Amino acid sequence: MNLLKTCAVVTGGAMGIGFSTTKRLLQEGAIVTIWDLNAQALEEAVRRLSEYGTVYAHLCDVTDQPRVLELAATARKEMGRVDIVINNAGFVEGGDFLERPVADWQKTIDVNLTALLYTTAAFLPDMYERNFGFIVNISSAAGMIGVPNLAVYSATKWAVWGLTESLRMEAHNRGKNGVKFASIHPCFLAKGMFEGAQLGIPGR
Repeated sequence: MNLLKTCAVVTGGAMGIGFSTTKRLLQEGAIVTIWDLNAQALEEAVRRLSEYGTVYAHLCDVTDQPRVLELAATARKEMGRVDIVINNAGFVEGGDFLERPVADWQKTIDVNLTALLYTTAAFLPDMYERNFGFIVNISSAAGMIGVPNLAVYSATKWAVWGLTESLRMEAHNRGKNGVKFASIHPCFLAKGMFEGAQLGIPGR
């Protein structure tokens, strides 16, 4: 795909996979808006990324649906349209499932799954109208194989995979084959929120 002059939104774009993805998009000629919850990291990311192209940045808690809707409108205003959405923002909190109250797992569900419903619902109607667009969801290797002490995280990432595949079928049923969907399943990164983590024996 030729990314020149396409317009993208990357959630969790100030660090890690989101930052690297944004850098690559800019290098390929895309215009990019990044959302992130970390104000300091966002400021630093803009400073580093601006040399590669046009980048907009906004503070965003992706679990706040009104804020997502507000910034979706802002992205369309600033960039003219949104062709690509990369749902990268994520959260992990480990521990044996029964060793913590069930309520402790809610944030993992909200960030990793519910927020994708908010962002997708904010951008997909316009993509359907134009019959053009790309929704890229960052799942995980833990979304393909169970991981002890990451049961709820794994569950959310399996759900991301299922959501992506189901949306692809819905687009096909609507005759909107110009709207594409992908789920990406990275293994644990050496740095960041997974530093030191390992998959179970089958995953290794």
